[in-house]
Formats: sequence, structure tokens, C-alpha cells
Amino acid sequence: MRPKAILVCVLLSWCLLWPGKTEAAVSTNGVVFESGHCTGIGHAVVRFIPPKSSGKPVVVTNSDGEGRFSASLPGDGDYYVTVSDGNTQVFGKALSVQSTRILFIPLLPVSGQSLPTGECESRFEMAIANNRTLLHAIRPVGLAFLPSGLLILDAYSNRLLQVQPTSVRIWTDLHSATPIDVATLQVGAEKSKVFVLTSATRAAAGRVGYLTMYSEVGALERVWTSPQPVSPVFTGLAAETSTRSVYLAAPLLGFGRSQVFRLDLSSGPGGQAQLQTLGESPGSSSDPVIIGTIAADSQNTRVLALDDVRGKLYALNLQGTGTPAIHIQTLPLPHPLDFPRALALDSSGTVLYAIAQKRVWRLQMGTNPIQMQQFAPAHAFHGPASLAIGPNGNIWVGDEVDHVVYEFSADGRILSSLSATQR
Repeated sequence: MRPKAILVCVLLSWCLLWPGKTEAAVSTNGVVFESGHCTGIGHAVVRFIPPKSSGKPVVVTNSDGEGRFSASLPGDGDYYVTVSDGNTQVFGKALSVQSTRILFIPLLPVSGQSLPTGECESRFEMAIANNRTLLHAIRPVGLAFLPSGLLILDAYSNRLLQVQPTSVRIWTDLHSATPIDVATLQVGAEKSKVFVLTSATRAAAGRVGYLTMYSEVGALERVWTSPQPVSPVFTGLAAETSTRSVYLAAPLLGFGRSQVFRLDLSSGPGGQAQLQTLGESPGSSSDPVIIGTIAADSQNTRVLALDDVRGKLYALNLQGTGTPAIHIQTLPLPHPLDFPRALALDSSGTVLYAIAQKRVWRLQMGTNPIQMQQFAPAHAFHGPASLAIGPNGNIWVGDEVDHVVYEFSADGRILSSLSATQR
């Protein structure tokens, strides 16, 4: 029987508890190891040797017999991490640990074989360089989740990146298109669709908006164009799984109001779906209402929308029959949500998170007026631009000025963050 192998990835700082990833033993502040085929040793001992002032080394072994490890470290600092089979050291590397940053350091597995001496270290260095390069200067203008990992819509590189437990990869390249937002839609027990909102300049038509649908593995399946010339670009995107619907908003050029569309994927393959016009927002050229960011509220059969001009929050109640197909209601707020960037509604439909005024707000729905409070300290962000609710209920915020994506608990504590550097 081939001996157990170890060490695919190290997560330094706050460990990332990845949804659906059950084989790793995780501590709230420490390091995670998962089984793999890098060293090919059976009984491994991992030592974290801290600075002299930080106390004794932390030693863990794979006592569960599955090559899994977890360790709680005493604090920040420069640790020297070694892996051995009890006698012979097979890996050693100096690593810097800081409590609020996460750094992916995967050692890529090789199926069914061990790697020769030195190959682990080589892959280690390459993996660090690759992940840091892809996350360099990211401008996360959109966030969404697939079962396989977090998607980051990066306006710096014009790419959609995917963050997995052991790596960061390019999910698709948008080339010259300007990224606006991203959403995912579950269309079956094991299938998802990814929708990316972009705009581009075309010589004949000027600015044109596009909604592109991809399969869960990144294959391009269909592209929809914003209604020309009255609605040159799309401004809002939301997906709603229970009805297999995608909702979009687009301003009516020169009219001071927006159109709202629905893409129905419930009746057949998404490639055959057509944009259905649900209705228009209130507003006029002299008193405009321009819908920007939106969020689907399946619990209440509606779409929530923020007005880019006045910072008002609207409920676009979806009518079963009749024309228009939506009834628009203004929801009472203690104060306007000026300069809005993003919305995200939790799975219960009772808590709405909003980015406005370069802050993240928590709104308790169902009260009159809606209870609104700052979700995290103002100094935590310099340019928050995107929001998503993770499968485990945590809140993810992308900051395009600090070039980082944060993971927060529901009570506003930073759990982890993704960036090219530790700060």
C-alpha cells in the first residue's frame, strides 16, 4: 500500500473555510494542510518555529492518518515551517504570518506519484508567484460564487478570476470589454450558469452593453445586447435561482428613467431565452430616476434597486399578470444611499447589504423606516465596490482602491482577505 502523502496548501493568517470542502481540519487562526502527493511520506511532522520572542515551536502531526493538519499559532511574525517524516526534513520555508491577511501557498499534487527532492520547493515558489501576479492591483467590481470557488470580476486586468482553496486562476479573459458586474445562477442539482455584464465601444453604435452567459466550466454560450439605441448599456444585474431568472436594468437615454428586463431560463436552454421587458422606473428628464445596482429578493417576489441619482431604495414587485409586469414601491430609508455601488441580500431576505458613500451598510428589512447601520468601521475601506453573500452566510466585500477582497462574519468581523500582498 502506497504511504499517505501530504501538503497541498498552506493558508496563512485567518484560515479560509471553503464551502463544501470537508476534508481539511481548520482552526480559526492558524494553518491548514490537506492530503496530496508532494512528499510521499507516511508519518509527517510539521513544525512552526516562531521568532525567539514568541515562545516555543508549534508542532503538529498527521495523527488522523489522512495527512490533515491544523495548528493555532501564538501570533504574527516570521515563522520557519518544516515538514519531516520524524527524522528527515523534506521541506523547509520561512513564511510571514499576519492575522488579517490570507496568502495562498499551494504545493500542487501529482496524481499517484511522489515528487523528487527539490521539486516541491520549486512548485511552492511558482505557485506563490502565480497567485500574487493574478491578484496584483485587482479592482474587484463584481463578486459571485460557484460551488467550485469565488469569482472575482477584475476591472484592472479585464478578467474574471476564480479563487479556489489552493489556487487563483483566470476563469475567462474579457479582453477590451469594460467589466460591470457578475452573477451566478443555479440551474440544476450540479449545474450553474455565470453571467457577466460588460460594455464596449463600437465605432458605428458607440457604447454598447452586453450580457454574456457562460457554462460553469467557462464555455461561452450566449450573448445578449442592450436595446439600442434607447438603452445603450446595462447598469444592473441580479440572478434568482428559485425561478431561474436573471434581471437587468438599463437607462432609457434622454428620458430620465430606466427599463427593467427579465431573462427566463426556466422553460428551456438558456441559449433560447429572450429579454422580456417588465416595465420602467418612475422619473423624467427633469427629475430622473436611474436604476443602478439591483438584487433579487425571492422571498418577497421582487427586485430591490438603488437609484443612482437620489440614493433611494425601490422594491420592484413582480406582478403575476398584467402590463407593466412590475409595481414599483419606494422603501423608506433614514437617509439616502448616495453614490451606490452594490447590493446583496442574505438568504433569509431580511438583511440587505449596500455599498454607498464609500461605506458598507446593513439594512434590516421589514421595518418602517428600514433600520440602517454601518456594517463595518469606515476606516476599513477606501473604495468598496462589490458585494456577495457566501454559501456559509459570510459577507464578501471587494475594495478596488485597496486591491483586496474581504470576508466578514455577519456581525462585521474580518475573517479573511485576498490580495497580492500581506499588510
